Amino acid sequence: MSKSTCSFILLIAVSLSATALCSASSGRGDWWMFQHDPQHTGRSSFVGPSGTPKIEWTFKIVDAYKLNNLSLGVVGADGTIYVGSHGNSLYAVNPDGTKKWEFNAKGESLSPAIAIDGTIYIGAIPALYAINPDGIEKWEFDAGEWNFGYPPAIATDGTIYIPSLDGKLYAINPDGTKKWAFHTTESDRDLYSSPAIGYDGTIYTGTADYLYAINPNGKKIWGFNVQNGIGSSPAIGPDGTIYVGSGMGKLYAIKPNGVLKWAFLPFLGESSPAIAHDGTIYIGSRDNKFYAINPDGSKKWSLSTNGEVGSPSIDANGIIYFASRDGLTAVNPDGTKKWTCSEVGSSLTGKDGTLEVGTPVIGRDGTIYAIYEDNLSAIRSMSRQEIAYERRINSYILMVVIIIFVMVSIALLRNRSGRR
Repeated sequence: MSKSTCSFILLIAVSLSATALCSASSGRGDWWMFQHDPQHTGRSSFVGPSGTPKIEWTFKIVDAYKLNNLSLGVVGADGTIYVGSHGNSLYAVNPDGTKKWEFNAKGESLSPAIAIDGTIYIGAIPALYAINPDGIEKWEFDAGEWNFGYPPAIATDGTIYIPSLDGKLYAINPDGTKKWAFHTTESDRDLYSSPAIGYDGTIYTGTADYLYAINPNGKKIWGFNVQNGIGSSPAIGPDGTIYVGSGMGKLYAIKPNGVLKWAFLPFLGESSPAIAHDGTIYIGSRDNKFYAINPDGSKKWSLSTNGEVGSPSIDANGIIYFASRDGLTAVNPDGTKKWTCSEVGSSLTGKDGTLEVGTPVIGRDGTIYAIYEDNLSAIRSMSRQEIAYERRINSYILMVVIIIFVMVSIALLRNRSGRR
């Protein structure tokens, strides 16, 4: 073998190794943080249930945390589902629906995030917890009297970014020490969204008035006035465009330099966007519609629903999943409805009439996880045998109904003949 051939093979091997390392560190397939990844695309590398949906199992959660601009939880590489709750507990649930362990925090626990080494990070009142995969606390970072109100995000270097209601975005090292804290202005204290991390490491977080772009060293790059507050967590498109909803009912598209690209109306509600591979933006709205928006800001299509729509997720085939009062719905990229699992529909509404549901989370085996009535539900496609069995049962039921109808009709006819 010649020297040039050896060099070429070595170059190929190094390239493949680098690609594999990059995929392992920044392109993990598990649903490891809010809206799946640091860019909050809501896009999974796995295929969700494509056929007739079926609830496989349910797991009871005490006072489940379910706001429609937050995901219900995350899924680890081994298939473990981690779910926070208002009841101060972080639950680890096995893929078969049995409880693995339960961690009790000082206050209500929000949606967690999972590091590359399996450490689970979860914000609570008033601490950020790091928990080992076996449920044992690793460390906690205390923010004093202030709470961490939204899910954390994890950068490729392991830094954890989490907003606090004291008007600061904290950057925490993997060992639990503070890296830095970014201060918003006194008039713009509260941070209202889970931070998104750009492909260049820039951190984007929303407040009552502004969307901020922050350098990985903690210095402000720019602030964009969103008018009447952030209504959802930001998401980042393939070209670096930042998409975020506002309290004014607009979905903003902002260039990486902080300049407005476009604004889309109507957008009402707290649904966070999901971004497809082709740049299409999917988002739910309080005007009882689900929207697909082109990267140039024009409407691609919309789908009418029975009430408000939660934040969507996208599977590897481009199928979009979202929850509404209709149930859990799967939609094709062209806007045609694939299926609706109505069993979780009527239970998605809170006591005040608002929608209380997080992003549908997609597991490695194609199972979708959703919360309804304080139950974590696993939804998958029915097998051919199950579909055939259900059809036979439906046929038998139909046959029985027909027989009963015929027998009642004959009895009525005989009764009328007897009276004559």
